[in-house]
Amino acid sequence: MRPFISTQRIYIEDVDSQGVVYHANYLKFFERARTEMLRSLGFNIWDHTKKTGASFVMRRCQLDFKSPARLDNLATLKTTLSSRSGARLSFHQTLEIESKPCVDLICLLAYINADHKPLRLPQFLWDLLDSSSMNKRTSFI
Repeated sequence: MRPFISTQRIYIEDVDSQGVVYHANYLKFFERARTEMLRSLGFNIWDHTKKTGASFVMRRCQLDFKSPARLDNLATLKTTLSSRSGARLSFHQTLEIESKPCVDLICLLAYINADHKPLRLPQFLWDLLDSSSMNKRTSFI
């Protein structure tokens, strides 16, 4: 599967006093990129949650910091669905500045019901993921 590519500008609220992205804020960038990837397929997470009570939660994540992103950089995020099974989606994501990798993320999301119990991914979502080539681009600047 090709990566979904999105861009996000680094703003003052994202950085520390030295103008470097605060480590926890990378998770926000990656979350936005995953959300937009699913939205590009026609799946709106919030609408789905309001209608069904089901949602995605982070089960596990691993960040590998390589190089800092800084204030006013334009970050390119590459999001690839690595695997899926039953109630889980696994992603590999990279944040780059000018084609230079800054941070890699590997994460596992669990799909849960309103009672926080694992729930099998709905067939329509499997179908959306199967039909996608993930070669779309989106920007947040």
